[in-house]
Amino acid sequence: MVVATALAALTLLCLALARVGPVRRTPPHPESLTAVLGPGDEEYLAWLAAEHWPDDEYLDLERSWRACDGEDTAD
Repeated sequence: MVVATALAALTLLCLALARVGPVRRTPPHPESLTAVLGPGDEEYLAWLAAEHWPDDEYLDLERSWRACDGEDTAD
């Protein structure tokens, strides 16, 4: 009787372990940091940056690069 109970318990344990599926991986973050933005999104982000960081030194660098290229620097 002890052997039958042990075999039954072992069988149930094996069945329970067999039911466990593969470990799910969490999906990757939906946004790519190198995503290509649409023109409207690009304009919005540019406006947002100008509003929150008006004295941004990178903006000054971009303006100087555009001036060297002969582009209009008016905002």
